[in-house]
Amino acid sequence: MNKYSPKNYNPHLQNLMQNANISSYRELSQKAGISELQLMRLQRGLASQMRVDILLKISQALGITLTELLTNFAPELIKKSPETSTSAVEKEYNNLQKELEQQKKLLMQEFQHSSLQILESWLQQWP
Repeated sequence: MNKYSPKNYNPHLQNLMQNANISSYRELSQKAGISELQLMRLQRGLASQMRVDILLKISQALGITLTELLTNFAPELIKKSPETSTSAVEKEYNNLQKELEQQKKLLMQEFQHSSLQILESWLQQWP
């Protein structure tokens, strides 16, 4: 198989889905919170070109580690990078999730503060 013909990782994915008691690609996409298009990319051997957060969501939905997912769908990445780098990616993802949550809280506080200021000035001018 040359490097331009698509690979078929469908049997790998179906096996992992069966182990996770997931019966369809639609169910997997809903459980992982991703589009079915992302699953098609995974089936065609494009895992190395996918975003890490998408791969992590798929691995969590399948009940496996990111390393296991990459071993099945992007073995070329595993050969080049030790498990510790995958672990580092997972840590970075978790750190980014925490940072996003903090930003969300800060934005909510700012929104509440500005809303109260607007309401307060409006109430003071209301007869």
